[in-house]
Amino acid sequence: MGTSTEGVRYLEKYIFDNEITYPSNGSFDYSFLNHVFDSIQILDRPDFYSIVGNTIYIIEHFEIDSTKHNRKGSKQKIEEFKDELRFQQVAGANNDNMSIYNGQINAEPKIEFYKENLFAAFDDHYNKIESYKNHVRELVQDFDKYKVVTIFIIEDSSIFGSLYFKNGLKLLLPVFAREFNSYFKSKQNLDLVLCSSETNTNTKISWILARCDIEHMLDKEVSLNDIELVDLRPMSLRASIFIPKK
Repeated sequence: MGTSTEGVRYLEKYIFDNEITYPSNGSFDYSFLNHVFDSIQILDRPDFYSIVGNTIYIIEHFEIDSTKHNRKGSKQKIEEFKDELRFQQVAGANNDNMSIYNGQINAEPKIEFYKENLFAAFDDHYNKIESYKNHVRELVQDFDKYKVVTIFIIEDSSIFGSLYFKNGLKLLLPVFAREFNSYFKSKQNLDLVLCSSETNTNTKISWILARCDIEHMLDKEVSLNDIELVDLRPMSLRASIFIPKK
């Protein structure tokens, strides 16, 4: 059995000791959340599965951000890597004293990049759902006796989250986007999506939505065509301290 280090990192950051919000007036029974992560099994593909009663939950996690992607990855990840290199250069050039490094990550978030990345990642993983099921089938005895529920975890790893202004500064999650919910509603092989992000105040937000409850999000939805993302240009402030050997 393989392990997913990114999956473990996600659980530690967003699930353990944090709350998950869901539609209070929905028809889906979200009480499984009280147990599903207690018996979680960590894999490579899918990232997790869990057995609760007579149900197997097949769970796949993936990340998106709101910056331009190319064959080298997202601009945000590239900028973060460059920022780390600059810090190491500063620290290495002054390794007998404390070094202070002050940088800036110019990731340039855009709503069009958010849409492109979200739907491309969603489609890529959706097309693999049957292979995820088959892999878990190989691991679980009497797999076909269980009810199977499929879940995507969509983590927005954008620095400070994907923020926009509408009667104040707000956090965008896929389940708040009208276009995404309309698309999700048409995907019969996926039962739920769990969306997580961290805000500029270090608040961790997670929302879960069942496909059958999409209509209960109408009062929270925004159109991706009507908003622009805020570019906060996050600063990077770090220090290195030289500790002499005795």
